[in-house]
Amino acid sequence: MAGDPRGGPLAAVEWRDLVDLTSVEIAHELFLSAPWLAASLIAAYCQIYVVALGCSFMFFLIGLRQVHNAYHYALGLPRAATEWVMFALSVLMLGSMHAVKLNHLRHHRHCMQSDDIESMSARMPGWRAILVGGDNFGARP
Repeated sequence: MAGDPRGGPLAAVEWRDLVDLTSVEIAHELFLSAPWLAASLIAAYCQIYVVALGCSFMFFLIGLRQVHNAYHYALGLPRAATEWVMFALSVLMLGSMHAVKLNHLRHHRHCMQSDDIESMSARMPGWRAILVGGDNFGARP
């Protein structure tokens, strides 16, 4: 694949976005969070709650990566299968990933504008963004 057509230092970078995934890459992406979920459940069963919490946190972060790729239909799966992946992640992550998808795609259409909920904290002073955290839905810049 060619580098950046604009030249400069990025011209040497081989870009691989928006390419077809191999079966191995698809399986890897789909099961990337599974070990963390399993480790969390095992640790909780063994009453090692600090470890379970850490594993749950990693599961959630990796789940966000997976669902982000699903939002953009970049998992290498047919559209219907991708919808089922979002549904499964909704159940496992205890939140509607389809609802989050609406805000995320709106973020791409209105990036950094006043009606971009995802970037709301980026328009705040740093101290306020930290206080608001991930709960941007009720915040105002």
